[in-house]
Amino acid sequence: MPGSSNIVNVTKIVNQFYLAAGSAVQLQVIDKLFIPELPDLATFNGATTKGIWIVPNGGQLVGERMIDAPYIAHCYGGPTGYTGARAVATAFVNQTRAAHGTDVAAGRVIGAQIESSGQMLREPETNPPWFQELVFFRIQVGP
Repeated sequence: MPGSSNIVNVTKIVNQFYLAAGSAVQLQVIDKLFIPELPDLATFNGATTKGIWIVPNGGQLVGERMIDAPYIAHCYGGPTGYTGARAVATAFVNQTRAAHGTDVAAGRVIGAQIESSGQMLREPETNPPWFQELVFFRIQVGP
C-alpha cells in the first residue's frame, strides 16, 4: 500500500514521482527538483545546471487527505539555455501526462493535467541569466 498516513505530503509525493530512477525527468535533471523553495546559489545555479523548481500557483494546502492543487514548474535549461529548458519541460510534460494512478512510497499520484506550457523566460536579475520554460499544471495526490 502506498502512503502510510491518511494525511498526504505533497512535497514527498511529487519528488518521488518525478525523480523515480530512470524517469524522463530524473534523466534530465538528476536530483535537481526543488519544491516549494529554490535553494541558494551555492546549491543550485540555473545557468550552469538543468533543474526544476515547483511552486504553488495559489495557496498551499496542508493536512488534507487528498489534494488537488495548481502548480508552476520552472524548467531551467542550464548551460544550453532555451534548448535545455525545452528538453526539461518536454520531459516534465510527458511524465505529468502519464501520471494517472501512479503509486510512490509516500502516497499516490491520482492524476495530473497540463494547464499551459511553453512560456520561455530569461531571468535578467541573475548573472549569467537563467533561461527557463514555465509549465502550469494541476496534480491530484492522496495517501
